[in-house]
Amino acid sequence: MINTKNYKDYFSNNIIPYLKITLDYSVYTSRKFDFVVGAYLSYDFALKYNDKSKGNNLVNNPIENISSVDIGLQIGTKIIPMN
Repeated sequence: MINTKNYKDYFSNNIIPYLKITLDYSVYTSRKFDFVVGAYLSYDFALKYNDKSKGNNLVNNPIENISSVDIGLQIGTKIIPMN
């Protein structure tokens, strides 16, 4: 288990780059509200793990990389301001 207090001992940096594609569609319902329906696809790039057994060199071993792919649906409301 990774001790989060010593995060930099395990990973080369603390920024996780990601790529996210989102599609949204607004459904008109009334003068005050709209419903929003959407979908997204997201990918978090792998963090490079510090291998302490090799003198803290960065390794790019697929087993030791942490990355993820997310697919999801989202629903919401849009409140239209009154003029």
